[in-house]
Amino acid sequence: QQSSPTHHYCKQFIGIEISPQRAEEARSNIRHAQETSQIPSHISIEIICANALDTDLIDYSRATVIFLYLVPRGLRLIKPIV
Repeated sequence: QQSSPTHHYCKQFIGIEISPQRAEEARSNIRHAQETSQIPSHISIEIICANALDTDLIDYSRATVIFLYLVPRGLRLIKPIV
């Protein structure tokens, strides 16, 4: 079964951004997308301003999907964590 553009299997999303400015920019983009109905109202998106390697702050154990945009060094560092 293929999903339609309006069907979402995932309902909760968490983004992790180390830069406070980029985290705020992401939150602003999310708010705009929600206000213009580009993101359905039943979808929850949270942006955490943190280091993705800080396992005291971030619990990856509940994640079913993880998408990372990291430089090669960051990928090598996070691989043992997730």
